[in-house]
Amino acid sequence: RRGKPFVSLMEAKHGLPFWGSQFHPEKSIFEQGRRLPGGEPAQSFDHSPAAVAVSQYFANTFVDACRESKHAFASATDEWESLVYQYSPTTAYQPFIVQSYFVDGPSKTPSKTRPAQSDRAVVSA
Repeated sequence: RRGKPFVSLMEAKHGLPFWGSQFHPEKSIFEQGRRLPGGEPAQSFDHSPAAVAVSQYFANTFVDACRESKHAFASATDEWESLVYQYSPTTAYQPFIVQSYFVDGPSKTPSKTRPAQSDRAVVSA
């Protein structure tokens, strides 16, 4: 910023299905913005048709790539146990992060506290 170029979105070379972003492209569709305790906006989102179309483009591209995968769970039970629904979200970081999930590593055991170890993942929405 400040007049300097920066990378906000990237795609792997040679057709590999890897992308990275410094933002949440889905937010224009699903977030309505938050207000700080004093009432001033903490975030505002562009809900214009163009912003929604760009968000939908990213979603469609990602889902189309996922559909090409041959990976599958061994059973419906294995799939269900791997879904985020097994964990309870926290709203401790509002107004800037609506929900956060603290997930332990391979054990699939929900964490009740903020992760301190490197084998934990944080999924925020």
